[in-house]
Amino acid sequence: MMRERKSPGLKKKDEYEKTYRTRMENPHAFRKNWAKKKARANRCERVAVRSLFARVEADELTGERLKHVVYRHTIHKSDVMPLKEYLRTRWQERVRDRDM
Repeated sequence: MMRERKSPGLKKKDEYEKTYRTRMENPHAFRKNWAKKKARANRCERVAVRSLFARVEADELTGERLKHVVYRHTIHKSDVMPLKEYLRTRWQERVRDRDM
């Protein structure tokens, strides 16, 4: 039994669905860059705490106030996504940057 031959458009569509990409510039550099990313986030948090201490008087500082004022950003690892979605997000970023 012979398979039906795929049209070029169908081949392209299958390629977009089956091929996966990461959002990383250099995927093998993740082991080095993850530590730098965490350090940058921690540094940002420390700077926020120091600036809070400089602005607020000592008697106003409480644990509850610190929890609500200093927001720790979550660190996200890069996603793996189908090529179609990757190209769509890249296009949206280009349109957004062009309109700014």
